[in-house]
Amino acid sequence: MLIYILIHSDNKGAISAFHKGHCLNLTSNTCIKCTEATLCVVDLSISLIYVHTSINLADPIS
Repeated sequence: MLIYILIHSDNKGAISAFHKGHCLNLTSNTCIKCTEATLCVVDLSISLIYVHTSINLADPIS
């Protein structure tokens, strides 16, 4: 059973790279590919959406 997870982020670059499946940074590309492979194996699907920094509730925690 495929499980869907919605992730809010204020990092437009990371969201864009993940949607495209690649970026110019080799290390980030490796991370994207590893994440995609892991998600597939464990039957997860993620959706990334942008949230403005001013309303990002996770910012004070990180």
